[in-house]
Amino acid sequence: MLKVLRQAASHSGLRKRLLSVMRGAGRGGDDDWLRELVHLAAGCCDRPDILVEAIGTLAALETPDNEVAWADLCTAGLLELLHRLLMVGFAEDDVLLECIILVGTLALDEDCILLLAPSKVPRLLSDLFSEKREDADIAVQTLFVVRCLLLQEETCQVVLRETDIIEQILDLLRAQLGQVQDAEMQAVHAAADEVLDLVLADPFEEASEWVADIKAFRFEAHNSEWCQRLRRGDNHQ
Repeated sequence: MLKVLRQAASHSGLRKRLLSVMRGAGRGGDDDWLRELVHLAAGCCDRPDILVEAIGTLAALETPDNEVAWADLCTAGLLELLHRLLMVGFAEDDVLLECIILVGTLALDEDCILLLAPSKVPRLLSDLFSEKREDADIAVQTLFVVRCLLLQEETCQVVLRETDIIEQILDLLRAQLGQVQDAEMQAVHAAADEVLDLVLADPFEEASEWVADIKAFRFEAHNSEWCQRLRRGDNHQ
């Protein structure tokens, strides 16, 4: 049943119909079924086969019309569940990926921002990125979530003041300067550059302390051969 729900939720042409039918089947005609899905996942943290389908169903319910009351689900236990699953080493990678995608959906929901900012979820991103940055899918999705969080002042403050995710991004890019990248790592680098672009353009005060570091890195990246000569003390042209 969970597999069927996830497949239907993943299909853009069926998603609205699924939400309508499931609301009609609920006891109160609302999103009881989604709360039950959250509670099911919370009770099955030792069952990755169930978790990946339950979280995957929620992660697929991205709708442009705010048809899902994400804030209600957050207060019903979704944030607490995500905090647990996003801790390094707790969940398997396929479950972890669905959790990250779901956090991205929450970060784009205005009603969730004030719930997401004080939670532990944004603060887990730095450790998660450090641990999983060689996994291109997880790294790219994590960087997308960081971008979403930077767009809102409340979550932007958390990301820039209380995590070292920007430093982690710069460390990754520095470590791979001059290396030939495969398609997956090119995708990671592109996502990382988008985050840095957003920090440079960020109107919030918290971004200003990173501007010099980002500009210095980009200068080095664009003039890497010259910078290497300076380090060696080579003054010859």
